[in-house]
Amino acid sequence: MITIASPFQYKEVMDIWLEANLKAHYFIPASYWHNQYDLVNSTIPHMTVLNYEDGGIIKGVVGLANSYSTHIDGIFVKPEYQNEGIGKILLEECKRRSSSLMLRAYAKNISAVHFFKNNGFVLQKERINTDTNELEYTFYWER
Repeated sequence: MITIASPFQYKEVMDIWLEANLKAHYFIPASYWHNQYDLVNSTIPHMTVLNYEDGGIIKGVVGLANSYSTHIDGIFVKPEYQNEGIGKILLEECKRRSSSLMLRAYAKNISAVHFFKNNGFVLQKERINTDTNELEYTFYWER
């Protein structure tokens, strides 16, 4: 079931964010993600966060950065629930809510790059992320 995260769930959302980032972005020092925690946590009340819940457990989340829900800040699934289709369900919900979507993914995060390409996203541009010095792709999807 997809629900909108409530403030009392933000800590759990952030725990999923941190755990999934540490696993997916092994090529970036863990200290980077730990240092970003407070900043990201402070943005949650200003975005739409959708939870994928099953049996009272939040198994995955997606953050939509603006009121038009066109910029996906990230899709994060608890590592123990990855490869169960949860990311696809969250992405499909984003597509249902918007006629176009934009997101970024690190080039070295091969599984995310393939995931977005396989779900209709087109690589629009490349850039070096100035915070991490890693190549980052911008993907775009339109209905």
